[in-house]
Amino acid sequence: MGAGASAQQAAPFASIEEALAAGKTQEEIDTWQTTQGETKNPEDTAAAEAEAEEKTAAKATSEPEGTANVTNSPSFYTHKLPLPTDKYLIDTKPFRRSARGCREFRRLNPFLHHTGPESSRPPCKCNYIKSFASGHRFCDACNKDLGDARYAQEMRLMDIVKQEDSGVSTNDHARRLHGLGIRLSALIAFAYAHDCWDWPTWMIVRDIVKPATKVNRCRYGELREMKGCFGPATVFMSHC
Repeated sequence: MGAGASAQQAAPFASIEEALAAGKTQEEIDTWQTTQGETKNPEDTAAAEAEAEEKTAAKATSEPEGTANVTNSPSFYTHKLPLPTDKYLIDTKPFRRSARGCREFRRLNPFLHHTGPESSRPPCKCNYIKSFASGHRFCDACNKDLGDARYAQEMRLMDIVKQEDSGVSTNDHARRLHGLGIRLSALIAFAYAHDCWDWPTWMIVRDIVKPATKVNRCRYGELREMKGCFGPATVFMSHC
């Protein structure tokens, strides 16, 4: 939770993790960020969100109904999917926060999207550690050794998640995971909201899922705004 503009209050904690460790709830942190935190001018933020939503709607209506968004990559079928109009999506706009977080993450991390010579590449922010056990000390993007303090912090947060998952029976855990099937309409709306039709899975995880779940260290489908987007799965598909 960094400092805002001069008209804003100084951040009471150096980071979101520090605020959580001090006993602040996620709701309190969200409220602070909305009213005082590391945000741009509220009018600018609202205008940016409105512009993004207008672009999404324009994409969906630029072709006749049922023919929106053609993905021409040879890796994908060229199905034409209209923007869903389900009431729960219109009323709650569940992907607004993660779409905004994705745009901000990509803006703040030019290292990850640099295409010029290596000598002109911006420094890495070292947001995430490598996922495999022997790599937990190292940055997932630049392979830098992040040191003992970062390693200890990541292991502490990982243990919290493991304890939460192990606190229920195997059957209850299975039911929990089975209940996280994404609705087809939500999946299409997700692609529209994040404009990620051609992205590989690893990029969706890095630029969308991880920024959205960094604070709570939860599954994307367990974010509070995702209620209505997920439910018991009736069909199984993976990476397709």
